[in-house]
Amino acid sequence: MKYCKNCGVELEEDMRICPLCGAAAVSDLPAGEKHAFTPGNEATPLLQKMTKGQKTFVWEIISIILLSAIIATLLINFIINKAITWAEYPVAVCLVIFSFVSFFTFWPRRTLIQIAEGFTTSAILLLIFDSITQGTSWALKIAIPILFIASLITAALFEIIRHSKDKGINLIAYIFAGGALLCISIEGIFSLYRDNHLHLRWSVIVSLCTVLVMIVLLFTHFRLKKGRHLEKTFHI
Repeated sequence: MKYCKNCGVELEEDMRICPLCGAAAVSDLPAGEKHAFTPGNEATPLLQKMTKGQKTFVWEIISIILLSAIIATLLINFIINKAITWAEYPVAVCLVIFSFVSFFTFWPRRTLIQIAEGFTTSAILLLIFDSITQGTSWALKIAIPILFIASLITAALFEIIRHSKDKGINLIAYIFAGGALLCISIEGIFSLYRDNHLHLRWSVIVSLCTVLVMIVLLFTHFRLKKGRHLEKTFHI
């Protein structure tokens, strides 16, 4: 019987990578002698364990999909409106995705550095694209501020998850919190751009709903952490 060296989970005979933690190395251990999983001993992301050829192949597939989406969006917009108007926004999203995917694929550095590099490259691409289309100059006032805040939230979530002692349902709650902050930031930036003053409406409703979900998730996590089963917690 095979067991993962990293987390000790039992593996099928033909498994080369652990489906739980992503570790590539396995060992044949007798039952009852599984390695204990300790915080901080998590496997590196699956992308880092892929070969250079596999990474290149995945990058090529994603690039082709993004390029197809950009060309189709621009053509539809130009045929309908005889100009590039609303297509700026989906094209900008594709450029941002392409930047981050490229850095995470070909520049194996610390995740925080990759996020910073992805943000910088994306911001430059957004400025170039905005200047070419001669649109509403929304890159500096909308796109880059939203991208900056999203990058900060992502980096903060990564650090919180990486240093979290307990990795369970609480991680989902942290992600919900990041999503709520992003919604508030997006509406705040749009209101400042459109009305020159800050006012929050829909993002407050979204955040309140998110807080309720977070409370349930955290309550469930800490009750389970104390050894209480899920069925007993909810009286099932």
